[in-house]
Amino acid sequence: MQSLLAAAEAHRDWIERLIEDLVRLESPSTDKPALDRCGRELADRLETLGARVTKYPQQSAGDHVRAEFGDGGSQVLVLGHFDTVWPVGELARMPCERRDGRMTGPGVFDMKAGIAIAMLAARLLTERSARLPCRIVMLWTTDEEIGSGTSRAAIEAEARTSRAVLVLEPALPGGALKTARKGCGEFHLTVEGVTAHAGLDPGKGASAIHELADQIGIGAFGFALMRFKIGENVLDPVDGEQHERDGVAGDRHAVAEFPHQRLGGMRQGFEPRQVQESAGAFDRVDETEDVIEDVLVVWVLLETHELNVDDVEALVRLSHKVAQ
Repeated sequence: MQSLLAAAEAHRDWIERLIEDLVRLESPSTDKPALDRCGRELADRLETLGARVTKYPQQSAGDHVRAEFGDGGSQVLVLGHFDTVWPVGELARMPCERRDGRMTGPGVFDMKAGIAIAMLAARLLTERSARLPCRIVMLWTTDEEIGSGTSRAAIEAEARTSRAVLVLEPALPGGALKTARKGCGEFHLTVEGVTAHAGLDPGKGASAIHELADQIGIGAFGFALMRFKIGENVLDPVDGEQHERDGVAGDRHAVAEFPHQRLGGMRQGFEPRQVQESAGAFDRVDETEDVIEDVLVVWVLLETHELNVDDVEALVRLSHKVAQ
């Protein structure tokens, strides 16, 4: 092991150049041409290392890339993604550069550095052994940041035939290892209302947009309540004291694992002076992000604390922010 670590250190410049090359090929999740440009470079680099590369073509998403090293009877899956949350052009605002022992740029952290680490590991193992004890299969996907809709089947199929799956996502702050991941759900909600003239007879109508807004709020609170009641998330009554409950770390102020509710879009057809008859929304609930909406903070304060004067003042300020 020490000799492998020493060899990896000797290839520091190689891996840093590889990360830079991948990062400079910007690859946002929703830009297929950009994703495929990055995917072609990734596939070429993998073939140069001796991998047998297969692409899984997609119509709207980027093509997923599978690489296989060795020919043993069993396999270990190395899993990751090369799509990022950053739009094309972000490099102009966040250039890829090395400074003070750090590398910055869109996608360096999540997770093109992880891809480069896997590639270096495969290179060192294949250079040092004429025959690997098992196959190493890499699956690099293009839609992880938006729910893995087109890559899920491939991920599940490879995982079922693997002795182990290594996901090279970045570490938590402080270097803590991630040992499990949660998923996400997508919900489509359509509301039908009653049309009326907004100026003359608003009382005869029922606004679909108003009801849709209410339902989104009810859904956010209900989902948070469900998770809170079953004990997956616990507020620590002691300021700043870290704890773990069911594998979830948190503290009084973070409430880290409440889901992040994000309204992805609203569609409606209406005349300017009508009470809205129909409206639709797309809502994504993403549990992988340790972020919560301010409205959930208000609910948590009301549900879990005996409020003192400072709490009330904080709650008033937060309520004004939510109302805005």
